[in-house]
Amino acid sequence: SPNIENEIWGYPFKDVDVNAYYATAVYWARMNGIVAGYSDELFGPNDTITREQMAAILYRYAQYKGCDTTAKADLSKFADAAQVGSYAVEAIRWANAEGLLITRKVSALYIHMPHCGSADMKSILTIGGSIASASAL
Repeated sequence: SPNIENEIWGYPFKDVDVNAYYATAVYWARMNGIVAGYSDELFGPNDTITREQMAAILYRYAQYKGCDTTAKADLSKFADAAQVGSYAVEAIRWANAEGLLITRKVSALYIHMPHCGSADMKSILTIGGSIASASAL
């Protein structure tokens, strides 16, 4: 995880123990606009991450790293496109255009299905934090 010991973490999520192995990664991602949590107080570190949430995290991280995120797919061919949360529409369009969302059927996005099997939010951000730390070298 990135070293943010001297940073001001802001108001912590109530459900993220500051001593947890994933806490630094969660707060780093929050400070850098990659995650916002369910609210200012709740993050859901043990929740299974959905395809929609994963797309949003990847999209924001790509933006943070300065990657080109202008590719946008037309989601109108998907029956469940209207179910995409407003926070994730652009991320889903980008992830679909980049081929990051593999769907079981061509007619649905399955945005609320778990994206990474049993992966949870803390696992994803711990891995992401390690990547961010390594890329800063």
